Amino acid sequence: MEKGDAMKLSRLAVAATISVAVLALLFFFVLWRPNYFYRHANKEHEVTAEQVYNSKNLAGLEYLAKKGNAEAAWTLFMYHAFIHRPHTTEDDAIGRKWLELAAENGKPEAILELASVVQNEGGPKNCARAVALVRKALGLTHDARNIRSAKNYLATFKESPDCAGLIPETTESQTK
Repeated sequence: MEKGDAMKLSRLAVAATISVAVLALLFFFVLWRPNYFYRHANKEHEVTAEQVYNSKNLAGLEYLAKKGNAEAAWTLFMYHAFIHRPHTTEDDAIGRKWLELAAENGKPEAILELASVVQNEGGPKNCARAVALVRKALGLTHDARNIRSAKNYLATFKESPDCAGLIPETTESQTK
């Protein structure tokens, strides 16, 4: 082998090594971690809860909720119950208002949540209202999760002394 051929072979080996390294990096960033560039290139486009729930958006949601939009009322309830910080008792009262409105406008999830809140307040009158709310939610939903939740609520309510006699005993075939 001549000296010139050895140099060409050496350059070819370096080029091949660099090519393999580039392909390995491409594999890592494109195939194995496809969203790496997206996540790191779009940091300025990330949306925070503070941006979503700003005063302008909240005012729009309040307007829609007052016009009968159950989803808007449910979103406002979720904001006041779980997102807004620092959380105060005033938030509980405001959240309860939006929960009542969402339930009134037929949102099954809101009806079930309200049933749970009402039943936790205790007393036979509240238990009767909670059972009625769960039955209303069952009549409005076809979602399996809501149906399961409603049946679980009824089973829980049945164990409460305040609800004695409000929920009739059912056979297994009636609940399916």
